[in-house]
Amino acid sequence: MKRFFKRKSRLFAAILLIFAALLSLCACAHADKTVPCEDIVKAVTDIEIGLPAGKIYSSSADEGEDGYIPDSLLSSLFGEGKHISLFDGWIDFAFFMPSSAHPCEIVAILCDTPVTADDTARLLYRRLNTVKTVKGEEKYANYIDNAEVNVCHNYVLLIISADAKTAKKAALSVIN
Repeated sequence: MKRFFKRKSRLFAAILLIFAALLSLCACAHADKTVPCEDIVKAVTDIEIGLPAGKIYSSSADEGEDGYIPDSLLSSLFGEGKHISLFDGWIDFAFFMPSSAHPCEIVAILCDTPVTADDTARLLYRRLNTVKTVKGEEKYANYIDNAEVNVCHNYVLLIISADAKTAKKAALSVIN
């Protein structure tokens, strides 16, 4: 009888071990999945109601291509005029910027670590405060009041949109 229970417990332990290994493989496979930030920004701009004229910039664009991000633009938008070391932790990034004084901005940044993602979120909150100060006109109050900074995995999003909740859902559906 002891031998029977010993075999059963070994079999049960083996099954648990195999199940745990499969779960960890699934978790790793999900964690390794990366989506281009440009795809995230396009998903949001595609559903944006009343999207103002503007341009999508992407770190994947080469110099001379449409959407190329010169270091001077990156520095002026996010680095207070200078290249900051945080940029070095950005694996991929894209953003939509309006060509007018309209406040609509969509930013997606993939960071190398969770620490970089947290620091980037703080940076994007600072960007949001700048937009509030500079473009916080009453006619755009809905955009400013509902704007969000979100971290999902190592992606950091800044969403200044007519419908930030729907825009966030669109972005997260691409990431997940």
